Amino acid sequence: MASTAAGSGATSTDLALARVEGKIDVVLTRHETKIDAHDEAITDHESRLRVVENEARVAPAVVEDHEARLRAVESKPTVSPRALWTTVGSAIAAAGGLLALFDRLTA
Repeated sequence: MASTAAGSGATSTDLALARVEGKIDVVLTRHETKIDAHDEAITDHESRLRVVENEARVAPAVVEDHEARLRAVESKPTVSPRALWTTVGSAIAAAGGLLALFDRLTA
């Protein structure tokens, strides 16, 4: 009976070890899947960074083009809102003064 009890204990230990090994395999497989997903994400990020770096190398030409266009726009004479309202107010005041002058001359 002693040998049967010893054999039974070894079998239950072997069974417990097999179950633990199975659980470890499942966990490792899950981790491997997550690592693969992260590796794909890193590769995707690296490719996007390469695109951004390539665009940055082209960007100075674009910036120079913007500078030229901004200089062209800035060199055109424009009327500011303050100057416009000053002109409109002056015109109305001049028209009022002329009307007052004609009213005195005709009266």
